[in-house]
Amino acid sequence: MRNSEPFFAFYNAGDILKGLDFENLDYISNTLNLKFKLDGFLNEHELELRFGNSDLVPKRINILIGENGLGKSQSLNHFVRAALQQRQYLDELIDPTNESKRPMISRLLAIGTPGETTNTYPTDSIKNPKLHYRRLLLTRNSRSKTSRTIGKSIVQLARMDDSISNLERWDIFIEAIKSTLPIDKLRVPLAKDFEGRESVSLKKLHSGWNEERRLQIWANISDNVEPTIAGEDGEYSLSSGQLSFFKFALLACLHIENGSFVLLDEPETHLHPSMISDFITLLDNILEKTGSYALIATHSAYFVREVTREQVHVFKKFNNEEIQILNPRLKTFGANIGDISHFVFDEDYGNSLSQKVIRKANIKNLSYDDIKKKYGSILPTEMLQSIKVKLVSQ
Repeated sequence: MRNSEPFFAFYNAGDILKGLDFENLDYISNTLNLKFKLDGFLNEHELELRFGNSDLVPKRINILIGENGLGKSQSLNHFVRAALQQRQYLDELIDPTNESKRPMISRLLAIGTPGETTNTYPTDSIKNPKLHYRRLLLTRNSRSKTSRTIGKSIVQLARMDDSISNLERWDIFIEAIKSTLPIDKLRVPLAKDFEGRESVSLKKLHSGWNEERRLQIWANISDNVEPTIAGEDGEYSLSSGQLSFFKFALLACLHIENGSFVLLDEPETHLHPSMISDFITLLDNILEKTGSYALIATHSAYFVREVTREQVHVFKKFNNEEIQILNPRLKTFGANIGDISHFVFDEDYGNSLSQKVIRKANIKNLSYDDIKKKYGSILPTEMLQSIKVKLVSQ
């Protein structure tokens, strides 16, 4: 009971005794306060993380956003260390609604690109950890010891038959990726000398054949293969964004348990902004099916518009040495990206180029109407309005 995992299991023991048909997905802490002190700041970083499983509007994801150097990645680092109950971080993370103040978390999954993962998360080779913790890389196949090859992971997941709340891990995986990838066209390449077949359907890997046949298929999937998409003229590779979706879902479904926390540092690194909404949908599907939550550190306003303002934590620095972490006044769920960027990063059309336009307009004695007539077709409405306000105020 000294360790977090047995502590969480104790409160879930009723499910085991009654049978998994009664497994509850609401044991994880939905209120967590994180507090820590960083060099270079006069005051402490204080985060009030709020989650929820049952609302119509999803609240399973919290977003940390702000400029560089304000402690977003360090927040993830301190969250991990405090959840693992490392000695000097013991009191940083608490559940204020729990009488013991101890967070109810079954395990931690820290996922990121190589640079962010190495610099952000503590190593997972900790002796006698107080919580099950895995650090995973969201990359293409590599020789890195910390990177799990895709082919090997596919076979591992296909062979697993354990479930979470009566859903098999494989089914959670398929349901998650079908919202973002053409599931019926996904193929897994086979060894070239296997019966002359080049690939098999991903959907059939778990239960598509009898046991003997599945074993033969699994044995002929190389560790370093990557899935393909069947087209009219053959098969083609997934894009880097699609492959990121695929491997994230694969790793998450391999390692997640009821009541897990998934931490992601800058997942937008390999994603086009238009794909971020799909990624959030994929992530939320996995979290919903496993009673889990996620904490994301990002620079992208596109993540912010996918959650409510209570789940957004904006890092701002005041007086050069004080940190404030605020929920935005703006209703962020589905909000305009420009409005979000303006609040988070103080981005304004009063940038250096618009100021230069105003200076030149003054030199040439141009009015706002002159500027609008000549440049209205190339300048956005917001910038024209900003120029108008500044010219009138002079």
